[in-house]
Amino acid sequence: GLAPSTILFEPGWAITYPSACDRQRNPLHDRGLWEMGLRSLASQVTLRRDEEVVARVRRIVADTIETGESPPPLHKVALHLGRSARSLDRRLMDEGATFRDITESERKRRAVELLADCGRSIQEVSDRLGFSDRTSFTRSFRSWFGVPPARYRATGLIGA
Repeated sequence: GLAPSTILFEPGWAITYPSACDRQRNPLHDRGLWEMGLRSLASQVTLRRDEEVVARVRRIVADTIETGESPPPLHKVALHLGRSARSLDRRLMDEGATFRDITESERKRRAVELLADCGRSIQEVSDRLGFSDRTSFTRSFRSWFGVPPARYRATGLIGA
């Protein structure tokens, strides 16, 4: 029989053969075509896995910060995603992000959340975000928002 140019497994997953092959060979009986189709499918799986890698990294970093731990290093996140650190770093750059930017934005987001709880001291917020000391946290916070955390809290900018 004649082979279609696309064999659809389920929506979004298909092996597509060049149109020149449509009327000449059946991919189910031609090992070369079959292998080409499998490579095509493997490529789709890789692309699908890579989609939204920034969102996946952001989620891992956010989940770690939520538990009160320091943000994980790049190599640990890469290992969790089944990649090398270099590969993950390149993929993030392809999507216009850096691991440092993701980590910093998650720390900023969590800092604002923690500062909204006036029962927490600045030191406790610093500790929960994994900073080595309060001075490092204050310096980072000031660079993010232009004011130290105590003034940020006092001015009522939280939740604005």
